[in-house]
Amino acid sequence: VQLRIFDLDNHTVEQSRPAKLELRPHITAYTGIKLPIATLKPGVYRADLVLGDDPEWRAFFKVTE
Repeated sequence: VQLRIFDLDNHTVEQSRPAKLELRPHITAYTGIKLPIATLKPGVYRADLVLGDDPEWRAFFKVTE
């Protein structure tokens, strides 16, 4: 699993180190990923949670100040 943060021009601005996540049927899994997002400039960003090479979850967020 890896978390990648992109700007609106689709450039990677932050990414976590790849980590192993064990998923099992019918069991909820939790994990925590730390990224230095305090240094991001104000704007809109996209966060992709990647499993292998494919994004499995995507969200957008806005940094204001």
